[in-house]
Amino acid sequence: MTLRVLFPFHCNNEHAGHLPFSLVRYLSQTDLHAELWVTGRGARAQADFVRTMFDTTSHSLLRRVNRIIRPASNWPQAVLEYGFLRAFKKGDMALLSRGTSLGLTRALRARGYLTFLERINTMDHTAKAILEDAFLRAGWPIEHAYSQSSLDREQAQAKAVNFIFSASPAVTSSLIERGISKDKILECSYGWDPNRFTNPARGLPAIPGITVLFVGGIGVRKGAHLLLHAWSKADIAGRLVLLGHMEPEIKNRCADILLRPDVVHVPYSPDPGPMFNSADIFALPTLEEGSPLVGYEAMGNGLPVLTTPMGAGWIVRDGVEGRVVEPYDESGWIAALRLLAGDAPLRKKLGSAGRIRAAHYTWDLVAQRRYEQINRVMTGQMR
Repeated sequence: MTLRVLFPFHCNNEHAGHLPFSLVRYLSQTDLHAELWVTGRGARAQADFVRTMFDTTSHSLLRRVNRIIRPASNWPQAVLEYGFLRAFKKGDMALLSRGTSLGLTRALRARGYLTFLERINTMDHTAKAILEDAFLRAGWPIEHAYSQSSLDREQAQAKAVNFIFSASPAVTSSLIERGISKDKILECSYGWDPNRFTNPARGLPAIPGITVLFVGGIGVRKGAHLLLHAWSKADIAGRLVLLGHMEPEIKNRCADILLRPDVVHVPYSPDPGPMFNSADIFALPTLEEGSPLVGYEAMGNGLPVLTTPMGAGWIVRDGVEGRVVEPYDESGWIAALRLLAGDAPLRKKLGSAGRIRAAHYTWDLVAQRRYEQINRVMTGQMR
């Protein structure tokens, strides 16, 4: 019995590719043979379970050729999906990532293969409404990439598969709101890899005050502007560190706060361990999520987590592993930042609880639970 997982992008075991790579890495060690199919793989994704229709070193060339010859098409994905479908045999199953074509999804179902969809974030109808509200609240022109055709395609795909893995209550709610039956939703979690955090070095020099760390895309969806404004008003001795790619909206519209000496921007790094080692508090004021991997990683590194209900998912509990505050409650965020900054014993208590909780969400354990869910589906217990 084979589970073929499709991630129709280049994979280097980082960013969005870290999730499917980690799941398949451990699922492939069970009696459920698992494969990860990608358009290309980098040095960090060299593994026997990874399948690609293209040579590893040709990804940049393929992109150039695609841009020059057929700029409106995505033929590397089309070739990958063709090979993916042809590889199926009786009894095989498919786990599809966001970005998989609707045509492939329907073809798999039409041929009788069991299909799962990995829903890492809320449905796009929900995400679109959240983002539009965020831009309106900020007084900025609305900017997002959602179109009616993409919303319709996502809706059709969710209805076409047999089951959908949901990583948080918010994702589950968004699916139900879009008319997806609760019976086809499989609630799950994500995880973290302790081996990514064995480097004991500090990414930044120690300072007299505290260090608040944000990791992820520094944009509106992650609530970066809300954190910057709360930090600027909290009057805390220390620094706010933003690790990741900064989107133009934040760079341009929060420029005055970004120029402050207590705000530090660090470009994305595939080795975030040293930055976690430099932090006292992890902050994620996200507006739209599923179950962010950085939350698991922050807890695994013993940091108290200050986040929103979206960012907490199933994992961070208010007052246990951190503080959960509504994203637009600026006074609540300021109070929480001041509380954690001024109470080292509380930070230690919350961080220790987070480390214990994170130990139950390492990728090997998460994959084992996913394996058990798939087995229950196969034996008809969840039909």
